[in-house]
Amino acid sequence: MKKSVIIYLLCQLANMNCDPTSLVAGAACIECGIPPGMQDAVIIYLLCQLATSGTGGAGATFGSYGGAAPNFTPASGTGMAVDTDTQNLWVYDNSGWHQLV
Repeated sequence: MKKSVIIYLLCQLANMNCDPTSLVAGAACIECGIPPGMQDAVIIYLLCQLATSGTGGAGATFGSYGGAAPNFTPASGTGMAVDTDTQNLWVYDNSGWHQLV
C-alpha cells in the first residue's frame, strides 16, 4: 500500500492523468535509468524535495511524534510530516495519516 499512497498523492499534487496506462508510459524511460536497489531511495528523496519546497500546496512539518502518527490535520487537506525521533515520513490525505518509511 505504501507505493499506491505515494502515487495517489503525487497525482493529486501534480493534477495529472493518473490512469495506469498513462503512468506506466510516463515512467518507462525513468525506470530503466534508476538501478532497482535505488528506486525507493530516489522516490523518498524527491518527496522530501517536493515537501520542503511547498510545491502544490504541500509542505513538510518536522516534529517529534515518538513513532506515532502526527497529531494534527493539515489545513490544505494533504500534507507531509517527518518524525524527527524516528526519521519516518508520513503523508496525509482525506483518509488520514499514512506512514511511508
